[in-house]
Amino acid sequence: MSFGRKRPDLSGMTSICLNNLAYGMTREDLKRVFEKFGEIGDVYIPNGSRGFGFVRYYNACDAEDAVEAMDGRTLNGREIEVEMANLKS
Repeated sequence: MSFGRKRPDLSGMTSICLNNLAYGMTREDLKRVFEKFGEIGDVYIPNGSRGFGFVRYYNACDAEDAVEAMDGRTLNGREIEVEMANLKS
């Protein structure tokens, strides 16, 4: 069964988890905000998301910089939580 999106190759990428996102946020919105911290390999917002998503960086230091800079910041009127993601393959 396909849900319209091929799963990207995440090997070597470091993921951060974003919580409390405004429900109208798009992948492009998040990419624009988070690309200033480094090269992004993927942005994922699950279909039917209730305010969460993931940004995946090629460089772990870039992901750490994003967490440090963005955790607790206001984005589209909501205070977001940003942390390193613990993903299982």
